[in-house]
Amino acid sequence: MRYSDILSLNDKFIDTFDLVHESESYWETFVPTERFIAILKAVIDSVDANNPKDRTSFWIIGSYGSGKSHASSVVKHLLSDEIALIENFLSSRFSNNI
Repeated sequence: MRYSDILSLNDKFIDTFDLVHESESYWETFVPTERFIAILKAVIDSVDANNPKDRTSFWIIGSYGSGKSHASSVVKHLLSDEIALIENFLSSRFSNNI
């Protein structure tokens, strides 16, 4: 048996994520990890803070190809898109984690 018999790439896979020219709804292919969920909670807490001192900035670091741009795009969509546009992503990717 070969790996290709049981594994394959998503047909929509893009090897380099472009934040400026995003492919329509490609951000929704992102698979959130526990670490991403923790980071997302911290971002939401910061954005939602009433006290300006609690509003912190974030620096995303990681090696090339580790998903920094894709993750940033997900955060952008979750914080700025209409609820109707992100409901499917939230229900399919997060269940009760947030």
